[in-house]
Amino acid sequence: MGVVTLNIWTGAPLLGLWVGSRVAPDSGISMLAVFVVIVVIGVTVWALMQALGYLQAAHDAAGGKPPWSAWSSSPWRRSRSGSSSSPARRCGAADLESPAMKLIVCWSTAGGGGHHACGAAHTALKDAGHDPEIQKAYSTRLLPDALQVTAGRKEAKRRTGKTDVPVLILDDETTVAGSKAIVAWARANPAQAGAPSPKPAA
Repeated sequence: MGVVTLNIWTGAPLLGLWVGSRVAPDSGISMLAVFVVIVVIGVTVWALMQALGYLQAAHDAAGGKPPWSAWSSSPWRRSRSGSSSSPARRCGAADLESPAMKLIVCWSTAGGGGHHACGAAHTALKDAGHDPEIQKAYSTRLLPDALQVTAGRKEAKRRTGKTDVPVLILDDETTVAGSKAIVAWARANPAQAGAPSPKPAA
């Protein structure tokens, strides 16, 4: 996935410039050449983002993690929210495997000293006694929303209207967005054994 991301920023522009140079006239730059460069870069970035999304799904599947859609629509989550239309049934062990809290981060949780937003959020949660499951969004917030195809970025967009991370999802589906908000919530709400996660202050 690192190679794919690197090529989004280096390979795609270089390919676009190379193709544009093939159609540019000997006299210099033309509008056609500029158009070709833009199109090639756009198509290449889109293809690489699709590949990145596929690789993330394969990585999560290999690690035994369910996709976000499966987690958010599991019978356990529906039974808690009261939105299930199916008859009540006894929950098996598989229905209770979903974690109580998830944290969507970029590529890692390293750098919790305040220089890395995702790391700072994760460190604050751990210091407060919480142990959220980590979902890596990959990609970068610098890309336009149309090119954000990874599951983590899509989930952040669905919940907050932006693809920015970190995003914290509490056990009652409440969302806390942004590193500062997550740090403040963690400090105000230390973990208590057996207690549900409190909602953030309005």
